[in-house]
Amino acid sequence: MNLYLLFVLPLLAMVAIGTLFFPTLGMLYLAADTWMVGKITDVGEFLPFLSINKLMVLLTILAMLAHVATSRIRVHRAALFSRTTILTYLFLGYLLASSLLIMGRNHPEVLNNAAFFLVMLLYLASGDVVTRARTLAWVLVTASLAIVLQETAERLITAGTVMANVSDGGRIQPGFHVALSIPLLVALINTTDKQWQKRFATFLMLLFAAFVLTRLSRTLAGIAVLLFLYYVARGRIRAKWWLLLVPALILGLTLAAATRYGEELLRLPGQQRGGKLTDDDLRAFSSGRSVIYPVAWQRFLDNPVLGAGYDSFRHPRRSPVIGGLRVQHSALHSTWLQVLSETGIVGALLYFGLYVSVWLNHRSVYRRRNVDPERHAFADATLIGIALFLAGGVFDNFGFDYRIFFIFVALSAVLAKPLPIASLSPDLPSTFAPYQDKETAKQERQQTGYSNPAALQSNSR
Repeated sequence: MNLYLLFVLPLLAMVAIGTLFFPTLGMLYLAADTWMVGKITDVGEFLPFLSINKLMVLLTILAMLAHVATSRIRVHRAALFSRTTILTYLFLGYLLASSLLIMGRNHPEVLNNAAFFLVMLLYLASGDVVTRARTLAWVLVTASLAIVLQETAERLITAGTVMANVSDGGRIQPGFHVALSIPLLVALINTTDKQWQKRFATFLMLLFAAFVLTRLSRTLAGIAVLLFLYYVARGRIRAKWWLLLVPALILGLTLAAATRYGEELLRLPGQQRGGKLTDDDLRAFSSGRSVIYPVAWQRFLDNPVLGAGYDSFRHPRRSPVIGGLRVQHSALHSTWLQVLSETGIVGALLYFGLYVSVWLNHRSVYRRRNVDPERHAFADATLIGIALFLAGGVFDNFGFDYRIFFIFVALSAVLAKPLPIASLSPDLPSTFAPYQDKETAKQERQQTGYSNPAALQSNSR
């Protein structure tokens, strides 16, 4: 704590002061801190509803709104009232109502997630979205590099190996954050002309992939393989490389399965007794999921429409009782089952609607004529990131109320807007940028081939 007070608090003070004059500084800081699982501001809550992270979120929003009110910063209003934005706040509002009405308790994290989502929206919608997305991507990639270095150094010092401890449930979350950086790195490679940046991003991509595999998580290993196969199928990896890498991957997986790495990764049941697995074998293989999943499913069947209440699995008074023991603050290890169990069909439809909305946003970007290819690259990265949440949420706790999930949702909402934010002028008469009506946009497309003539100059490179 003394080291924290000595080194980190002065840095936070400078960030807070800088945020008053440059709100984007606070926004990028919050993104990095969230990506690093709160490592920077991890000092706990010193009041029931306050922590340094929550105070920084509040300060950043107030600073941003003050700059908007004084016309120092102009925000594209269409991004603030898009389909994805409205659906996100409906979902978060439903979670808060579920917590208040069913569980009988306030849940400040829902409000903090809503505020954080607004912070990301304001950041991305207050400038050229491609430039903002590129800056945000580099910040998140840098945070991932810090995670890799910190986690690797800690394991080398304490255990003399880079492999994670399979009994440590906290090993998976940092690995997933690093895995999410890989699509961002691909977007950065495709949106820069500087060779040294391409080489550096490629090196980081290989480093991050190796780190993900050292987490000894079946979910993360599956995500890494799916990412590789996706980029091969989409032609993002040159033929001369994937013709070499695919056999190497198959050979590597085969050899790994026969070594201690494969044993710790797969954790297959050991001895079979009478041709059947014992409950202990199945529980160990599934990391407890075989015990907790039936309880969650029964809770959904008991409350199919509204669920048992948001955060009921971790709430001390409403946790499931298994074998006479109350499981407190337990993780369900399945986002989709948790959504059904805690929020019912209504919450599940709202949550799944976010994925559908992001997919529709991606389609709208590709359907628009003469769109900057860089926007395509970040739209792809956003869709892949969301897809990783969808897949990772099957057997782990990724998505739902996971805060970095809302970074990708906000990025998708702003990228889908047809009016390029780079065209905003400080001479605009109103605080918010005007949104073109359909007839005006149609006439300008016929004349220029784009929804806004100013975009032709801003997007030409």
